[in-house]
Amino acid sequence: MALKIESIKESPTGKRVDAVVRKTSFWGSDERFEIRIISGKEMKDPEDLLKEIVEQREDWQQGKKNRYLKLYGINGTAYILKEETIES
Repeated sequence: MALKIESIKESPTGKRVDAVVRKTSFWGSDERFEIRIISGKEMKDPEDLLKEIVEQREDWQQGKKNRYLKLYGINGTAYILKEETIES
């Protein structure tokens, strides 16, 4: 499994990050995620945080409109706005 951050946009305060992450698999199909992280405090390293979010995919919860993951370490939430499978 390899992760590539296709795009990342941080807010001026550092409390919100919008990103597009692509996960490539050696045996299966590739996946692409649009993720928004909203935090109660400034995020120091959003790239590492994005990798951690994708690795914790089993813990994602289903909301009304999209999936989400509570991030207790930064007092925030990651919203998975869009998921798509890319056939290779």
